Amino acid sequence: MPGLAGFMMIPLLFVIFAIRSFAYEPYRFPSASMMPTVQPGAFMVAQKFGYGHYGSFGVSVLRTSITAEIKRGDIIVFDFPGDLSIQYAKRIIGLPGDAIEYRGRQLTINGERVVSEATGQRFSAEANITYEVFQETLAGQTYQVAYKNGVSSSHFSATVPAASYFVLGDNRDRSNDSRYWGFVPARNVIGRVVHIFR
Repeated sequence: MPGLAGFMMIPLLFVIFAIRSFAYEPYRFPSASMMPTVQPGAFMVAQKFGYGHYGSFGVSVLRTSITAEIKRGDIIVFDFPGDLSIQYAKRIIGLPGDAIEYRGRQLTINGERVVSEATGQRFSAEANITYEVFQETLAGQTYQVAYKNGVSSSHFSATVPAASYFVLGDNRDRSNDSRYWGFVPARNVIGRVVHIFR
């Protein structure tokens, strides 16, 4: 009976919507801005509980204050401040009140240099463009970042305002991030990436 089968699907769809809204939601990452950590086309799963931005499929269900801890080095999913219909994923670098400086591939937070070491690895994401891979350690988290070979990174300095976050892409010379459009308001944070399917 097609009618009965359709009726039986309603509870299942409700459960899926509830899980995506309040617990975990998958996202497909379209760009190279988080390479080498996240490859273009990879799927990520974001934990949503505790981040106060609940809903899915473009439907907002509930907004509350953030109760989960947000740490430097976390990758978060958030509504892009320039267009709230678009979701971005970037790495948290600065928390509210942090003084951030980025000069010549060196990241400094509150006067302390973030440890970054060349790995000797290279990869080519596009024709004739080679990226150098570095290992960066921030707040006890170690991850890889990439720079275009032979390109000198621009200088940036700012203090993170209250209820806001400073984010960077791991592909430092090919990322549209806080250096260009400012800070992520806390209300825009959707969740923290807890798994990446490469």
